[in-house]
Amino acid sequence: SEARRFEGKITAISGNTITIKDSAGNGKRLEVRSVGGLKTGMVATCEEDCGSKIRIGDKIINVQRELPCCDATGNRQTPSDASPVRK
Repeated sequence: SEARRFEGKITAISGNTITIKDSAGNGKRLEVRSVGGLKTGMVATCEEDCGSKIRIGDKIINVQRELPCCDATGNRQTPSDASPVRK
């Protein structure tokens, strides 16, 4: 069986989390140990499972965990975003 390869570009960097989207608009959000040297627009590739390692440029970056992301229709809201602020 052939490994499913995911290739996209970094579209957002927030804290230690990077968002990668492929040409079809499918996204991955990955928490990494360090975002040092990473910039939006860089090409990111992972073989099969993005939950362990990802290649960005000539670096291999260890992924801490994969987070819920977005799909081609845009960002999905998480409950914490959707809940009203309590006073």
